[in-house]
Amino acid sequence: MDTTVWRSNGVIIGAIVAGAVIVGVALWYTGVIQIGAPRAPSLEKELVISADLPEDVRALVVQSVEKLKIELRTDSTNVAAWLDLAIRYKTAGNFDDAVEIWEYLAAEYPTDYVAFHNLGEHYFHEVENYPKAESYYRQAITAAPEFSINYLDLHDLYRYVYKQETTAAVDILKEALTKIDGSQSIDVLSALARYYETKGDIENARANFTLARDVAKKIGNPSLVERLDAELKRLK
Repeated sequence: MDTTVWRSNGVIIGAIVAGAVIVGVALWYTGVIQIGAPRAPSLEKELVISADLPEDVRALVVQSVEKLKIELRTDSTNVAAWLDLAIRYKTAGNFDDAVEIWEYLAAEYPTDYVAFHNLGEHYFHEVENYPKAESYYRQAITAAPEFSINYLDLHDLYRYVYKQETTAAVDILKEALTKIDGSQSIDVLSALARYYETKGDIENARANFTLARDVAKKIGNPSLVERLDAELKRLK
């Protein structure tokens, strides 16, 4: 929408402008016009594919991208299709277009954690911009505090490359355990146990493996119980 304001000494023109402003405000207030609403990424861009991509994979990517673009031209609100398209771009080595989609989805659907998480992964592993990765993981946690994957990946960021001189790696896992329970807590408890083991704190390592094993028993997963018992036996 053109927001340029033109001045005039004419009363009639001034009245028209004033009326247009009032109508515009009314439309914005009622949600008909959304000021600053994100613009969907273009579906008309030429697909850029990495030269390193094998020919058979290249053909599959091209086919998938064209199919997804057709779906999105029909329904631009299809979040799953946008996410699939971003993954195809990433597979092709076209990170810029993938990021554009994730940023669009993050702005348009801020309660959906997937785009935030994928941006966190991108800035962690591809770009190695760790403060930005941390910020996106944090936004993913805010959007979906009940999913363990957001905490676990942020834990990996802290444990291996960022803020290693702090307690951030263990703190994020403890935070996770205040927000999630059931089967998802098993991975968090196991990660916490392994963290303590690397620090030489075998007592806390065993305590958390035991808690994870007890949850596995509670949800009726005998194979997981067996694996966690093996971890406990190893720590003896």
